[in-house]
Amino acid sequence: MTVFERVNEIYLECVLAYRRQHMDKELQEEYEARCQAEEELRKQLSRERLDTLDELLALYKQRESFCVQYGWQMGTDLCMRAFKGDWIGYPREEEAVSDYMQTYILEQLPRYCELSNAVSELLNAERDRYGEEENYNTIKDYHEGLEFDLLQVAHYLGYLEGNRVFSQTKSGYVENRDLTLTYLRRMGDSAYAGKTDELLMN
Repeated sequence: MTVFERVNEIYLECVLAYRRQHMDKELQEEYEARCQAEEELRKQLSRERLDTLDELLALYKQRESFCVQYGWQMGTDLCMRAFKGDWIGYPREEEAVSDYMQTYILEQLPRYCELSNAVSELLNAERDRYGEEENYNTIKDYHEGLEFDLLQVAHYLGYLEGNRVFSQTKSGYVENRDLTLTYLRRMGDSAYAGKTDELLMN
């Protein structure tokens, strides 16, 4: 494993840990529904189709990991943009995740396109071969929703880490405390002084 790959793995671990810490009832129910759907699907599918399901889940995992990498970098970049005095809409304004994350850029990146095309091809092949796709809908919907959630959390943690790193490595860097406090409120992260801070230090 390269250093780059290990760093991205750590980012993903942090984002998933944060998500577990802050998982509300709705997220828990979504997760349980997805697990139940997968369990039911595994009972119904032949060995060949189980291999397809495992391949699909592996592709989703790779795409989610890539989204965390992208989101974290965007959050880190926000620190420098704020320091340089660029206009920052988010998190002061109620922008959608797709707007402030600039998902249109993400969706044009070669690696993201490659993974998305592979997912589509697998689902289309299942539909063409067996005349059905609905068995995968719960899993598909869950992972597409999870992707946005991971993007948002990765952006937030990347921003917090960026402030920590730049204050030590960039001469003259000063954190925009107003932006940070606004972001903390926007995320509803009352645990910042505790668990979230620990998460970034470990």
